[in-house]
Amino acid sequence: MDGDKYGSGIAKVLFDGDDAAHIVLTDENGRNVKFEQVYAAVDGGVVYCILAPVGKILFCDENDAFLFTVSDDGRFTVVRDSTVSERIFSGYYQALRRGE
Repeated sequence: MDGDKYGSGIAKVLFDGDDAAHIVLTDENGRNVKFEQVYAAVDGGVVYCILAPVGKILFCDENDAFLFTVSDDGRFTVVRDSTVSERIFSGYYQALRRGE
């Protein structure tokens, strides 16, 4: 991977195809939730990633995945804009069809 393309922070990790480590985020109740990365993309200069929970999460189906933005300082924020979500998930499905 080209380190200059993504810098040295969390974005570099997200785009490293050899890094399979889980991502641990803290929910609003202070509990740690473990995720696996499904997909990462840059769109309009914003880093997005699709994460799937590892294990059972209350009110989530087994195959649920969530779209996050990732800030330069490594902060993950859930994307609630359906237009953005559809665009990024569409890119993910296209990548799957291409075998990426």
